[in-house]
Amino acid sequence: MPSKQPWPLGQAASFQADPLALQTCAVLSSLHTAFSGSQVRATHFLSLTEQIWSEPQIVQRFGARDEMVLIKTGDLASWLDAFVFPTEVMVESGEFVATLPQMVLAGAGSTLEAAIGELVEETRVYAADYFDRPAFYAATDRGGHAPYLLRFALTPPDRQAELLLEHGAADAV
Repeated sequence: MPSKQPWPLGQAASFQADPLALQTCAVLSSLHTAFSGSQVRATHFLSLTEQIWSEPQIVQRFGARDEMVLIKTGDLASWLDAFVFPTEVMVESGEFVATLPQMVLAGAGSTLEAAIGELVEETRVYAADYFDRPAFYAATDRGGHAPYLLRFALTPPDRQAELLLEHGAADAV
C-alpha cells in the first residue's frame, strides 16, 4: 500500500505507486490525446511530462470507464489563481483573529503572524481531511471548497501564509 503523502503537496506523488494521486477535478474545453492507464504506466511519468505533455491529457483506465485529467501542477496552480482566499482579520482585546468565514476556519494569537500561522495549520488539517474524503465533502455545502483547498495544497508551505493574506486582509487591521 502506498504511503499517504502529507499535505500540502511538497513533491509529486509517484505515478506508479499511486495512479489515483493524479486524478484531478478539472473541466477543460480542449483536450487532445487520450492515453490508456497501461500506456502511462509503461512510460516513465517525468519523461512523458517533459516530452509531450505541454497540454492537459485525458488518461483512461479500465477501457473508457474511468477517465482522469493529467495536468502539470504548475499549470493547475496558475489556473487556480482566481480562487483568492477571503481571509478576514480582526483585533479584539489585544488578540488577533484570522478567519476564513466560508470554510469556518479560524486562527488566533497575540500577533498577526501567530494568528495567520494558526490559520495555516487549520487549513492544512482541513485540506488533508477534505482530500481524504472528497465524495463526502462533494455531497455537502462544502463541495465548492475544492479549488481553494487544491490551490492551498499546491502552494509551497513557506508561501501558504502569503496566500491567505493576498487579498489585503492584513491591511485592514
